[in-house]
Amino acid sequence: MTFQVGEKVVYPNHGVGTIENISSRAFGVQSEHFYLLRLFYNSLTVMVPFSHVEEVGLRKVTRNGEMVKMLNFLSCGECRSSSDWKDRFKENSAKRR
Repeated sequence: MTFQVGEKVVYPNHGVGTIENISSRAFGVQSEHFYLLRLFYNSLTVMVPFSHVEEVGLRKVTRNGEMVKMLNFLSCGECRSSSDWKDRFKENSAKRR
């Protein structure tokens, strides 16, 4: 997945941010491209290597229309998760990874 400067993205477990810059750095003979991401809630700056975008879960912000579809689906379906909050937490953490 590729992003452009100025695009809003979700950095999992940290929130939404904006791609401020795309740069490259050299490590010895190897060169790596990075997204420079500024998070909204605290202006934290994060550098995400292109090679780790999928691994960290960087993604585009979901549009409102898609959110409405998802909420409608969730409101009509059955919940098959554990009743114990600790088990649900473990299941959801595994899914996010």
